[in-house]
Amino acid sequence: MSLYLQWAALLIATWVAPDEARYARSIANIITIAVLANTFKNPQGGSVIVLEWWIVTFNTFFLQLGNVPFSRKLIGGSASSLGAMMLIWTAVVIANCWVWFAGVNLGRVEGCDVKTYFFFHAVSVYSGTWQTVFRTIAAVGCVFGAFFALTAIAAISWNVTNAVGKEDEDAEKQTLLAATLSTAFQILIGAIAIIETEMTIRINDINMAESLRSSGQLIPFAIGLFSFIATIGVGVRNFIIGAPNLPFQLR
Repeated sequence: MSLYLQWAALLIATWVAPDEARYARSIANIITIAVLANTFKNPQGGSVIVLEWWIVTFNTFFLQLGNVPFSRKLIGGSASSLGAMMLIWTAVVIANCWVWFAGVNLGRVEGCDVKTYFFFHAVSVYSGTWQTVFRTIAAVGCVFGAFFALTAIAAISWNVTNAVGKEDEDAEKQTLLAATLSTAFQILIGAIAIIETEMTIRINDINMAESLRSSGQLIPFAIGLFSFIATIGVGVRNFIIGAPNLPFQLR
């Protein structure tokens, strides 16, 4: 839920609070790290790691894929948060290889099949054919992981050498077309990630063991909710003052 809120916050920020997007992205990075740590804190503890990881992957990787602004200047201003996000993607890709090559049978119970929702089909994670498919995808993903790592290092290095210490320049807005394309891409990728997550939960009849009363769920949710509300608040202020960096102007 916390990552869904961050996804929604970034969608809204594109239109009403562009300058807040990098902060929302940084908060999403923090929540993602917490989610990943919670997933792997006890992989031998009886949980079906491959099922948990399928859900986590779509929420920490695919749900965040659209979080890149369609503006060169905004990318430059968000270099550090984008770099951190890509480092997290690298960790996700590496962990994905471990899950499918070494951890797929952790938590397995004989006679109990576990399925994932993959391209509108429920497929068994214990099927030899599908394990081969997912292992191949994981291996190919390592190539992208290397690209993410190099890009992240370059982005963070650029931010350190070029951005720090500079005075803020005039705010730049995305064009209406760029904002529309960015939003469409975010909605498309986000919808796929959410459908994959929710359908996987449904077909396995998962009853979420941790409620919002647990710190592992409550803290990320509270952070996500705060970021979402803050983004709306800044958006309302921008409308009132007629901020010049919005993709459109109500004039």
